[in-house]
Amino acid sequence: MAFLTRFQRMSQHADRYRWYALGFTTLCQAAANVLSAAFGPIAPFLQKDFQISRAEVGLISAAMSLTSAPSALFGGRAADRVGERRVLILSGLVTALAAVAISRSGGYWSLVASCLLLGLGNGVQNPAGSAAIMRWFPPRQRGVAMGIRQTGVPLGGIFAASLAPVLALTYGWRAVYIFGGVVAFVGAGLIFVAYYDPPRTIHTGAVAVRSFRDLAYDKQLWWLGLIFNCQLFTQSAVTTYFVLFLHEALDTPVVGAAALLALVNGAAMVARIGWGLLSDRFFQGRRRPVLFIIVLLTVCSTLGAAALPRHTPWFVAAGLAVLLGASAFAWTGVLGTLVIETAGRESAGSAISWVQVLATPASLLGPPLFGLLTDRTGTYRLAWLTLAVVGIVGFFALYRVTEEAA
Repeated sequence: MAFLTRFQRMSQHADRYRWYALGFTTLCQAAANVLSAAFGPIAPFLQKDFQISRAEVGLISAAMSLTSAPSALFGGRAADRVGERRVLILSGLVTALAAVAISRSGGYWSLVASCLLLGLGNGVQNPAGSAAIMRWFPPRQRGVAMGIRQTGVPLGGIFAASLAPVLALTYGWRAVYIFGGVVAFVGAGLIFVAYYDPPRTIHTGAVAVRSFRDLAYDKQLWWLGLIFNCQLFTQSAVTTYFVLFLHEALDTPVVGAAALLALVNGAAMVARIGWGLLSDRFFQGRRRPVLFIIVLLTVCSTLGAAALPRHTPWFVAAGLAVLLGASAFAWTGVLGTLVIETAGRESAGSAISWVQVLATPASLLGPPLFGLLTDRTGTYRLAWLTLAVVGIVGFFALYRVTEEAA
């Protein structure tokens, strides 16, 4: 009880506790992301076990996205109304339950159905965690704080890419989800024990939470939603198929390909913090210039992947992994910060969840379309070029975004 009381007392002092809150929510996101990130590294095992095509592998990711969007609306609104702590605990418990269901799947379609439950758990987690950081940190620290918090996604991806192939080779792919379920449960326990919501009077007085109707009439959020779509389209496709691409197109062993996916996530961890620092310090709190750089690098990375020949040296593939990680996997902190600052801090959870809903087409169509194009053409080149075109759309959409002076 003393342990609980100590953190609760600390939470009354923002300067002391906010960095603890950042650490706890980052670890919680990493724990939740281990499960969703594991599908890419174990895709070859799923193909062999269920005898499925590349497009059907993409449907697994689409199933998670199908339920994550509506649950994000619930999670964001609940975070604004009743606090982030309860929502984060609920997310971890639902995610752990989904992991058990996935590990017991008897066929491909039961696996897809279990992924619908996983999407519910993942969907409520992101808006609640983002809202927590935006309420704990003042404006000049938000870019860095959101960048650090968003390292939870690649951190979970690193664990998945590093451990999932080894566990699948040794004990079978189902063991990956048993392990992931335990991790998700531990993450929920960490929030229960150590995380507390900030007082609603911190930094500013009480402000009314914007309704979804009000947010839906905000044209800036629609443009930001389009950019979110374009970047997520690439990230979800690469997460699902990067290991298969390296294994089938570049003759990389599965374990080596998974190591390069871990490198993607490692580069993303560093870049998310770096982009946040660049936004806070060099651009004095402006997010839009940094997003221009990130989106341009995303287009360059997908064009580079399309141009790789079969006998590409490993260090070139590693360079591509770093570039993808620093761009296609490193945009969420800066873009999420801009979304929340556009909507207002007290509507943080609602704004993030609304933009996630707007980005539903990307997560539903990105992985299956990438796999379908590869199935039909017998090569990954057209699929990568499609990602480049999508990135160009996002680049020009940024010109329609306005940003108040920081």
